[in-house]
Amino acid sequence: MRATLYVNGVQDDYMLGAKLVDSVSERVPYIEIEVDNSDNQGASRYGYYDEVEFTLTMPSDTEYEYPAEVGMYELGGSTADMVYVQFRGLIESMDAAHGDTQSIVLKCRGYALVMMEQAIDVLDYTSEARSAIVENLRLIFGAAYSGSVVITGNHIDATADSVTKTVKGKSPWDAIMDLCLEAGYDAWVDEEQDLHFTPREWTHSGLTIDTASYVFSVRRVDAAREVINRIMFFGGGTPQIVAQMDDYESQDELGVIKTKVVIDSSITDQATANERASAELAKYSSVPTRIVIDGTAFEGVKVGQIVTVNLPGFDIVGDYYLMEKSYEFPEDRYTLDLHAYTAKFEDTILEVIRELRRQRETETSEISTKLMKFTERIVTTPKIFASYRTAGSTWTTGLHDTGADLGFGSSTAKVLGYSSEGAETVVVDELT
Repeated sequence: MRATLYVNGVQDDYMLGAKLVDSVSERVPYIEIEVDNSDNQGASRYGYYDEVEFTLTMPSDTEYEYPAEVGMYELGGSTADMVYVQFRGLIESMDAAHGDTQSIVLKCRGYALVMMEQAIDVLDYTSEARSAIVENLRLIFGAAYSGSVVITGNHIDATADSVTKTVKGKSPWDAIMDLCLEAGYDAWVDEEQDLHFTPREWTHSGLTIDTASYVFSVRRVDAAREVINRIMFFGGGTPQIVAQMDDYESQDELGVIKTKVVIDSSITDQATANERASAELAKYSSVPTRIVIDGTAFEGVKVGQIVTVNLPGFDIVGDYYLMEKSYEFPEDRYTLDLHAYTAKFEDTILEVIRELRRQRETETSEISTKLMKFTERIVTTPKIFASYRTAGSTWTTGLHDTGADLGFGSSTAKVLGYSSEGAETVVVDELT
């Protein structure tokens, strides 16, 4: 397998190695690319928000018998060569690779990065569809600080709901991920910089990992969460609302009843109490079997897909949901993190995604830190904040001349720039 790096559309021949990770918990692929810097010219070759593309090419004389996988197309060379675009995105930061400057690491994320590196102060929404909130977040935050990246919204599917909520103190991308979990939707920014917000599909990729695949190792990972197969729910009201839900299949299989008590006095009607108890039971009554597979030739397998695993020698046969995928070059080695899938496990898998996101949110305030570091780079004065101005305001030293540059369209003509009051504030007009 031949790996190729492109920076701003030009092939780069300095790549020494790479590691790519994509996960359903965030849906923003991340890659670290080590490049040679022995000539000390790396700082001039690469820059913040430079566009990066990482591809894998299967030469026409390969011995691999690849299936017809999604995401494969030809980029030139022999018509028999198969080229898999594994990553397109932006340089997020650069660091020394091994404590010296002989090589440097380009840390890159998918195009959703432009919505991860901004922070929401406060946004209030009243009786808005979740899809309308997603579109509003895209309009406000979907333009890169530098470069020409503007996130489009051609695949935002309408939701027939109405919510009132306040979004505060998080990145726009985290806000969209929260909306996904609330609505049962999925969101990602594709390789063409377009935002998708669509109902989560539990679709089979059509691929099978079996003894004919290039599997190096398979290991089981113990579930970290105990199984609960009875929920006792106590609500409010007089008399008090009580609901009980049982998973009799799980109780028979384990030979024991494991009960969890849930109390929420804000629920005062039986129907809502039953729904809540049922939802809690779905979270805990079954824990999906988790396996990790190391191997190669998994270019076309995408996170969020279902694959069939047929490895009877490892006592593993069935359908599995791909939670995370990583790739290392030059080792040409993939690692697939999969959870056993049945329709019963859909709610459980969503709860796993919620837990992964909760862990990430509590472990670091990296987004805020990166935002502060970035504002120090682009602003020469010590003060920067966002506020609202009415249409027709006069701007000087503008970052963008028209609203179209920000993806608003010419009709709204929103402008982002420095105010005329000492050129110390960055201001964007309020969306209408």
